[in-house]
Amino acid sequence: MKEKIKTILLCASTAMLAVSLYSTFSLKNSFENRIGLMENNLSNDISTLESQINNISSDVRTSLEESTNIISSCDYNVKKIDTDKATASIEVAVIPKEYTHQTKAEVFLSDTKYDTVFENGKFICNFEMPLFESKTITNISLLNGEKTENQQFDLSVSPSSGSMPYIYGDFSGSYNINKNKNDNTVYSLDGSINIDVNFDQENNMENKFDIYAVSGGKTLYSDTFELDSSETYYCHGYAQIKQDFETDKNSSLDFYAVLKDKYGFYYVYKIDSASFNGNNSSDSDTAEAVEVTNTVNIYNKNGKLVHEINNY
Repeated sequence: MKEKIKTILLCASTAMLAVSLYSTFSLKNSFENRIGLMENNLSNDISTLESQINNISSDVRTSLEESTNIISSCDYNVKKIDTDKATASIEVAVIPKEYTHQTKAEVFLSDTKYDTVFENGKFICNFEMPLFESKTITNISLLNGEKTENQQFDLSVSPSSGSMPYIYGDFSGSYNINKNKNDNTVYSLDGSINIDVNFDQENNMENKFDIYAVSGGKTLYSDTFELDSSETYYCHGYAQIKQDFETDKNSSLDFYAVLKDKYGFYYVYKIDSASFNGNNSSDSDTAEAVEVTNTVNIYNKNGKLVHEINNY
């Protein structure tokens, strides 16, 4: 009987020890998990605090920079374009943060000083510059009696920026060459010309374009076709051509597209060029394609070249 009681007590003690060990192990894991969670929370709090400090520092720097500015805004508008001279009339408007009836302003455009007049809360200056060039407003001065304050700028004034189109055209079809009884070269064309025009800003092209075939300085062909301008930033033209063109012996044949914008400028793009391949022994041959530079020449209404656009 005593032996059974000892056995029972021993088993009970063992069980209680196991439970105690399990509880201790569980408490240890729980405590370690809590410590880990606290460390993670503390790390996150530190990162958040660092980010807030950096933002505060950035905000302070921005506020300090803004507080040193004497100008609220400065911008420009193109008031008029002279197509004959290829110039633009520019108006610059400056709004100061503070001013009195004694305040005067000066605008420096690429180191050239322009005086201003005060109108409707703005200092206004006007000047003329080449349409296809860029200049920079580098500084604005506010003068109050003997006191002069300056604010540096880096504002590019570019009248034609964003308004120049990207023009691309090509000929799709076949050239055949024959020599007539006068030994002149005859190009037989059967194909189509496609014109694509893209704009960064609003489409300013007229809704038609001209195609010219030129050889040896002489115009052999010209016709007008429709330019689809229904989209804001894109227009497309198509011309079907099936015709023979007689040129001087072994002369090349060049095709040009001419487009006109609402300002009166003409855009001349060389679409394609073909030349006789030099085989004079036969009565017929094929034309060789000539590499065409992807350049658009811009002319005013008087035929003066005013600018070139490289479409590469």
